[in-house]
Amino acid sequence: MPTPLFPQTSYSKFKLFWIQTTSSLFARYCILFSECLVLTASSSFFFIETSKLLCTVTKLRIVWINALRRVCLMHGINLSTFYPLENLSQIELEHAALSPFKFIKYAKASEGDIKPVVTRILKPRLPPVFSTDDEDVPFICVTLLLIPGGRFLFADTMQHGVPLWDLGIHAGIPMKLSPLAVLPTAPGSFVSVTSPTPDGHGVYVCIEQMSLNMDNRVSIYEIYPSSPDVAYRLTHSLKVEGTLDNAYIHKNTLACSSRNNLITVWDFIQNKAISWEYNHVIHQPNGAILFADTLLLVELGKLTVWDVPSSLYLPVSDDMKAAVIQLLPRLEIRTPSPAESLRVSPPSQWISAGQSRLPLFGLCSPTPDALNASMRYYTFKYVPSNFDYQTFDPQQVGIVSFPIATMSLNFLRHIRFCGKSLALTWQADDNVNISLMNMPQGDPDGMATPTTRRLFNREEVVLQDFDFCPAAGRLVVTTAAGYIRIMDFLTPPSTLPESV
Repeated sequence: MPTPLFPQTSYSKFKLFWIQTTSSLFARYCILFSECLVLTASSSFFFIETSKLLCTVTKLRIVWINALRRVCLMHGINLSTFYPLENLSQIELEHAALSPFKFIKYAKASEGDIKPVVTRILKPRLPPVFSTDDEDVPFICVTLLLIPGGRFLFADTMQHGVPLWDLGIHAGIPMKLSPLAVLPTAPGSFVSVTSPTPDGHGVYVCIEQMSLNMDNRVSIYEIYPSSPDVAYRLTHSLKVEGTLDNAYIHKNTLACSSRNNLITVWDFIQNKAISWEYNHVIHQPNGAILFADTLLLVELGKLTVWDVPSSLYLPVSDDMKAAVIQLLPRLEIRTPSPAESLRVSPPSQWISAGQSRLPLFGLCSPTPDALNASMRYYTFKYVPSNFDYQTFDPQQVGIVSFPIATMSLNFLRHIRFCGKSLALTWQADDNVNISLMNMPQGDPDGMATPTTRRLFNREEVVLQDFDFCPAAGRLVVTTAAGYIRIMDFLTPPSTLPESV
């Protein structure tokens, strides 16, 4: 007798089970049913009754609210994107919960270029944040930072501070032309990184300020985009020596390396920090990565691992540098040493608390034939210990190839989760591309060729910077003219239900 599609359980228990199991799979159950080749008479009746139940359940608003919450958890989407949920219609809830899966389907079904369905232009008209003799200062955007969820956009500018815009949760909502807030920044300041607050509703913004005497300053601001009174709030500042490389934030702690051979970790809420020296021979490291109580330094040919429990941190003030201590690495892992450059795709800071998926990061270098690039990508493996802190080791989980020969300094972005795939956006010349990869399959040395599509064509305008949210299907680019293009690759919700 064929095995029934569902376990033989009472109808009422199954109804309760299904309502509790709320996720985006509600709208995809037909795919599962179509894979059932043989049905007995009893299971056919169960299939019919279950289909009726599913049709009823998927019309419940609470189902889609829970589905959207789960999607936010899976994809590290900032919870302020859809706050308050009561303001969203059921069609909008369904659209938001299904967007990651819809984008993956659309991208894989396309050939070559992916065309946006809606393109909007934002032409900022803002006064400079500090005095100038020129009354008409052009808006020059250096960096775009699109918060996961695609609604909120930070822009790092030359003379107009750090404005925060609300672009709307989908292309059918008019974006607000005036920023929600602007952070005044001094000359020589720039945004190095953004990350989520522990509650998932706010954003940390890291500002580095350069000075002539090399006593630079790092400041962390906190902002809640969906609060009634949106404003930047300074947590703390820290003096650092030299230029920082690749600052990274995990929860409330910033990690960075500097060019004077120092690594610094700083809890900017408790205002405690330490620094220690590391050894390198020729090349500067490609970045410091912090995860739980483990710090990983990426260097050419090796990964160096330190345990840095918070009990080591020492109090500092806003006018102090971190105390320098002696700290030895716990582990060194040799990696293939490329003959030329090494580029890093850092792990995304936008990992929701409580989700089971660990972040991934990649090390990319040219192939021996110099015609392509290959990226070894890693996750974190928990290391049991007798200590009262959590330690992890990097673990290679796969290799992917890219159709690119020349790698610019920052051509790689973060590896992001999107549906059942991994999404990585990257820049070649002035084109923006996306590569879609399968989840790791257990073979760390298995070479995979991802599905690669082009999101943006340089023939249209000159690209300055970009950011992309695959979970929302939204790309933002800034141009030499100072404009910001918002390109949505998913049709906004209408009055009719959408299908996957």
